[in-house]
Amino acid sequence: MKRIFSLIIALVMMVSVASAQTVESSRFFENVSVTLYGGGISTQHPAAGQPFFWDGAKTIVKGVRPVAGLELTKYVTPVVGFGLEGLAMFGTTGSYTFVDQSNVVGNLKLNLSNWFGGYPGQPRRVEVVLVPGLGWGHNYGVDNSINPVKNYLTYNVGAELNVNLGQKRAWQINIKPVAVWNNYHRELGFHQQNLQGRLQVGLTYKFGSSRKKSHNFVVCPYTVTASDYETVVSRNKELEYNVDELQNRVQELENRKPVIIDRPVIVEKKHEPALQTVITFPIGSSKLTKVEDAKLGVLGRLIQPDEKVLIVGSADSSTGSAKRNAELAEARANTVKDILVKTYGVAAEKIFVSTALDTNELPEASRSVVITLQ
Repeated sequence: MKRIFSLIIALVMMVSVASAQTVESSRFFENVSVTLYGGGISTQHPAAGQPFFWDGAKTIVKGVRPVAGLELTKYVTPVVGFGLEGLAMFGTTGSYTFVDQSNVVGNLKLNLSNWFGGYPGQPRRVEVVLVPGLGWGHNYGVDNSINPVKNYLTYNVGAELNVNLGQKRAWQINIKPVAVWNNYHRELGFHQQNLQGRLQVGLTYKFGSSRKKSHNFVVCPYTVTASDYETVVSRNKELEYNVDELQNRVQELENRKPVIIDRPVIVEKKHEPALQTVITFPIGSSKLTKVEDAKLGVLGRLIQPDEKVLIVGSADSSTGSAKRNAELAEARANTVKDILVKTYGVAAEKIFVSTALDTNELPEASRSVVITLQ
């Protein structure tokens, strides 16, 4: 038993790594679906030629009984998902109850189409999913002479052939053949006499996300990787707590040196260098970080009453819509202007604001405000 569980855990970890893809993060209630199943289950062992369970009921096909169920599924990546399935079987035993058997199954779902073919940004029309599962079975109205076991372990392996419908791929038709072993002998083993075949046909609805405006995984539009983000955060933390480096930058500004940031620009005017500073912003934001606020404060204290301040707000066009980028660039410029006026007493008539996109080759550096003193 322990070996099988270890193999399942190792498989999940391997698939998770192999399926790592740049998609937007999935919150708890996103990428969740519900499936309504109907179908049939065999009541006789395929090799024995005799009914495995009671076969006295009237059915269209001998040895096959109806089955119905409901499954709730959550995909954590475009490849790996988990499902909780509840099934009811009718007429499979000698019981006189309405439902003869029930089975609650925890399924692991591996989308082979996305695993080997990659996730194209939306589900394919047809997908193949491998579905191993482990569950708990229960027999109702147990007659000890016929079905001596009431509760037992079940384990199954199956596959889903999923057909995605509509432009949004919100609906799905499932065809799911499954081989099921009922562990009546209280030991983990694939006993041939306990084998059943099950065929389920289902209709799935995928719950949408208003945040992502999609019923499925959305490919992340950003070109910045997680490693890039961690590098920037780490550098900001270093600057935030590195007092010596901040003091050195203040000293440089007090000495009126033209270079005060990573990418200096010298503008000639009356044979004196102009001072230019770049204030960067987080992606999609017009709020200053602590480090950038400190940089702006250093500059604000150095601005002379007779100096003009040119502010150019910027955004990168690689993310977001043109309208959103224009609004973001303007908001960033106004944020800097408001701080200079309200906090450092710079005359508003001395500040000239404009906007631009892609002011730097690097998208991260284009999410900024360029300040030039003249």
